[in-house]
Amino acid sequence: MTRFSLDGPYSPGETISAADDAAEIIRYLNYCTAGPDALEQPADIDRLLSALATMASRLPQLFMQLQNNLTRITAAPGLYDDRGHDPSVAVARAAMSLGGAHGAAHALWEALDAAHQASAHLGVSTEGSSGNG
Repeated sequence: MTRFSLDGPYSPGETISAADDAAEIIRYLNYCTAGPDALEQPADIDRLLSALATMASRLPQLFMQLQNNLTRITAAPGLYDDRGHDPSVAVARAAMSLGGAHGAAHALWEALDAAHQASAHLGVSTEGSSGNG
């Protein structure tokens, strides 16, 4: 995986590349978790859930910043909609959708964190007992 410096440089190309990498990482996880070899112990699942909860916790900020950038960029003169429509309608729809994504991402974070908190208590006994005694 490409490592990105949090201190920049920031450019449209680097930003889009990071989003493309994030999408491919999720695709990779979709493939590798389909088989039995990727996760052998409850602790493996817990660690994955923890990382995914952290990822989801960062999405609301991203969506809010995208909404802010959309507003800033679309305030520039010369904005048009290639369908010949009023561009302010597309801007409003995109902003509203990003607001919805913000809320959905927050709900995703809460659900993943709850799954992580529950799975953190699981283990597999090597003695064949339930581990409750």
